[in-house]
Amino acid sequence: MARHPTARRVHRTTSDDDTFLTGVLETTAWAKTHGTRLLIAGIAVVVLLAGLLWYRNYRTAINDRANAELGQVRATVQSGNYALAKQDLEQFVARYGGTAAGDEARLMLGQVYLETTEPQKAIDTVEPLSKPGDPIGINAAFLLAAAHEAAKQPAEAERVYLSIADDARFDYQKQDALDRAARLRLEQGNAAGAIELYERIIAMFKEDGPDKSLFQMRLAEIQAAQQK
Repeated sequence: MARHPTARRVHRTTSDDDTFLTGVLETTAWAKTHGTRLLIAGIAVVVLLAGLLWYRNYRTAINDRANAELGQVRATVQSGNYALAKQDLEQFVARYGGTAAGDEARLMLGQVYLETTEPQKAIDTVEPLSKPGDPIGINAAFLLAAAHEAAKQPAEAERVYLSIADDARFDYQKQDALDRAARLRLEQGNAAGAIELYERIIAMFKEDGPDKSLFQMRLAEIQAAQQK
């Protein structure tokens, strides 16, 4: 009796072991082909991580050294020896300009320049720090405006004061800036502009109090002078 032509055919399914072995062989072949690239990539990652760790440790050491030396420079400023203070502060800023201590030293240097009637140097020194929304930046902004006043640049001073009034975090800072800007406007003969700023200050108070009364009194004085 003739056998069916497909009688010797055996139906086999791929086992899990076969699949695993095939995957291993494929991975091995891929690794052989790309082994050099993998090695280079691995070395690059190690070098990058080592570089980042070194830089972090370096910045920490710089900051620690800057903070330690800042105390000595601050003592020189407080001694009143402005000539020596300027020299020490200029060297400190040049050395540690990218640190928080360097920013504080830059602010002190601007103040010393202002005290020694060098307003343009004060302007150049603190202007990069002038950011009314930043803790040290608000002090730099007020100092910058004062330096512009000392340099006989009232328009620039008013501009800085108004920027503080717009961007400062706290109301008392905004009020102080507006008060100073109003004073500048009065000095320039712009009483109407000063009145506008005092009205803006008064509107900021939610409740009556001595501070609000003080600004109301100043506003009333200006308005009375206008009526004469």
